[in-house]
Amino acid sequence: MSKHIIHITDNCTKDVIVNNPAVVENLSYFLNKPIHKLIKEENLLIFPHSLSDFNDKIGDQSIGTLQIVNGKYKIQTGNVMGFVGKADTQLHISSRFSTEKDDFFLYYMLCQVNNINVFDLPYSQGNTTALDLLMLFFPYYLSNALQQGLYKEYRTFHHNDSNVRGVIDINRHIQRNIPFQGNVAYRERIKSVDNALTQLIRHTIEYISRHTIGMALLYRNADVRTQVLQIIEATPTYSQKDRTKIISDNLRPKVHPYFSEYRPLQQLCLQILHQEDISMGKNSEHTYGILFDGAWLWEEYLSSILSKEGFVHPQNKSKKGSISLFVDNSGKRYPDLYHAESKIVLDAKYKCLESASKVSDVDRDDIHQVISYMHVLPSNMGGLLYPSKAEPPVTLIQSTLKGYGGTMTLFPIHIPAVDNWNDSLYQMNAVENKHINDLVTFIKKQIQ
Repeated sequence: MSKHIIHITDNCTKDVIVNNPAVVENLSYFLNKPIHKLIKEENLLIFPHSLSDFNDKIGDQSIGTLQIVNGKYKIQTGNVMGFVGKADTQLHISSRFSTEKDDFFLYYMLCQVNNINVFDLPYSQGNTTALDLLMLFFPYYLSNALQQGLYKEYRTFHHNDSNVRGVIDINRHIQRNIPFQGNVAYRERIKSVDNALTQLIRHTIEYISRHTIGMALLYRNADVRTQVLQIIEATPTYSQKDRTKIISDNLRPKVHPYFSEYRPLQQLCLQILHQEDISMGKNSEHTYGILFDGAWLWEEYLSSILSKEGFVHPQNKSKKGSISLFVDNSGKRYPDLYHAESKIVLDAKYKCLESASKVSDVDRDDIHQVISYMHVLPSNMGGLLYPSKAEPPVTLIQSTLKGYGGTMTLFPIHIPAVDNWNDSLYQMNAVENKHINDLVTFIKKQIQ
C-alpha cells in the first residue's frame, strides 16, 4: 500500500495537492477535531501526557485545520509538532526551525527535556522517524514508574510438588498423580512482579535494543542501565514468541491508585511495539502517532537550562512553586520561570514574535499574565522568551510600565539553522551559554 506523506512545519499555512478523496477524509478526521477528543478515540500519544496540567489548554486545540480556499486545499498548523497517520495518509509536522532534511531543533529539545546527553546519542541524519521520537521518552517514563516500585499484581500459578501452598486442584491431581507418588497438584495465587505489564516493558526493552539509538538510550546512562536491568531480573519468564499475547493482555489500561505512573509507560510501550505493524501497513484504519505541544516543550526546554541558574519552574501537576494572588494564599498561579532572589519573571512563548516592534504588539493575554505576576511578586522586570531565526546581535525590545513601573522585555533565543547534527549541537550549546551568561549578568545587576 503506497503512502501519501505530507510534510509541513508548525505555525504555518501550506497548499497541498490532494487528488484522492480517501486522503482528504483521513486528513479531515485527525486535523479538524479537538485533541482531547482525538486521543480518547484513537491510539495517539500527546505530550504533555496530562493535558489538564498545562496552562495552554492544548486539549481544546486541534492538530491543525484543513480548508478549501479558492478551490485549493490548505493545511494550517499551530504549535503542535510530530507524526500522525491514518490508513495510507501521514502528516509530519516539523518545527519551523527544521532544515529540508532534518528537524535538529525538535530532536535537541526532546533530548534536553528527557535529560539525555545529546553528545552521546547517535543521530540518524535524514531519517528521523516516529519510532526515534517515541524511544527518546522511554527512559523518562520508565524512571517515573520505577520510582513507585516494581508493578505487582495477583497471578495464579499451577504447581505439582510435595510443598502444598495453595488450593488443591482435584481434577489435575487425579490426571497427573495417580498412582500417588508424593506430589500434589495445586494452584497458588500470589502477587508477582513477573506479570503482563512488566513483561510488556521487557518486550519493549528488547525491541528498542535492536536499534542503535536504543542501545545508547538504555545502556550509556548508569541510572537507566540499572533500571533496565531491574526489569530484566523481574521477568525471568520472558520469551520473544509471547509478544503478541503480551500486547493483547495490555490493550486494556492498567488503572491502579498507587502505580499511577505505569499507565503512561504502558501506552508508550504499546506505541513503540506497534511501530512495526504500522510500517508494514497493518491496523491501517486506526489513527496513530506521537504529538508534542510546542509551547509545553519550549517551556520545559528553557527550564532545563535556566534551572541551573536559580530560576524556579513551578509545577502545576505536583502543585509546587506556585505564587498566590491574595494575602490569604488563595488564587494559586504558576509562572513559567521566575528568579526568587531578583524577582525576575519570564514567560516562555513558542510564538513567532520576530515581527513585534514594541512589547504592546504581543498578544494582550500574554502581556497581562506577566504584569500580574510582576505585581504580585513584586518584580521590576518581566519578559517573554521566544525562539527566533534572527541572527544575533539583536536589539532587545523593552517597554516601561505605567503605575508601579517596571520593564517588560522581549528576549529572542536564536535557533541556528544548520545541516549537520554535530554542528547543531555545538551551536545550540554556544547559544545557551550566551543567553545564560546574559541573564546571569542581568540578575546580578538587579540584586545589586
